[in-house]
Amino acid sequence: MIENILFFLIAIIALVKSVNITVNSLTTLAKNLNVSEFIIATVLMGTTTSLPELFVGINSAIRNIPQLSLGNVIGASILDVTLVIGIPLLIAKKIKPKSKNIAFSAKSMLLVIFLPLLFILDKTISRTEGLILLAVFVFYIYSLLKRRRIKRITTKIIPKKIFRHSIKFLVGISLLILSSHFVVKHANLIALDLAVPPVLIGLFMVSIGTTLPELTFGIRAALSKHPGMVVGDAIGSLIANILLVVGTTSLIKPITPAITPFILGSIFLIISAAIFYLIVRRGKALNYKHGLILVSIYAIYAILEFIL
Repeated sequence: MIENILFFLIAIIALVKSVNITVNSLTTLAKNLNVSEFIIATVLMGTTTSLPELFVGINSAIRNIPQLSLGNVIGASILDVTLVIGIPLLIAKKIKPKSKNIAFSAKSMLLVIFLPLLFILDKTISRTEGLILLAVFVFYIYSLLKRRRIKRITTKIIPKKIFRHSIKFLVGISLLILSSHFVVKHANLIALDLAVPPVLIGLFMVSIGTTLPELTFGIRAALSKHPGMVVGDAIGSLIANILLVVGTTSLIKPITPAITPFILGSIFLIISAAIFYLIVRRGKALNYKHGLILVSIYAIYAILEFIL
């Protein structure tokens, strides 16, 4: 028990440190590459924080149980658009992302969600449909980068500086994913020591643990006044989960899940994404009331999953 608590605290410290490294490196990269913090968080952070889900998807496809990946993606995506944005809003009280690409990305996110749900109507996400998902992912990233506002460069671009901070980002994100793994692992062990029901462990600790990198990054970015990164990471991670993870998984092994277990998650994913789009489409500041709405959506979802 004491050993698990000690390792849990060490993992938390490592998690906080890795988040600081990641936020600082991304901020510097955005300035040196002449792109907005929102875009660099969406493309780099959003994609890399989806790596755990991608590894789960590849392993589940190799083991002939790719439906596990789809369930993981739906659960993680709900968290991305509720808690990952909602909790930083509750802590920071108010954030106002400056990027005009947020409404475009939120609309794209809403459309992307319907793709695997549409493909699954025939009870299988085929390899061809997986290829379509991957193609849409590449097209989205290309469209986002193409939409970036080109500003007059007032500082000289230094390749060595970009390389150095790219390495720092890779180190930071690696530590972030690794420390998150140990936080979840030892939190589960502590819960077992305290005889917490396995259902609660799976529903809350494991599911939140898979999005812990995004959540801790979002909180740190909000507190350090980088609002574009909060929203960019959440949207980028959700889109990468659905297009990159499901696309890659179904390309390796077509996904043929039972429809019923995914109905509730799919409904809440659509509802939460639609509400988020309605919040950001006007380009106004997000406040704690919006955060409360998003967190409440997840709370209702968790309660329904527990009692149904």
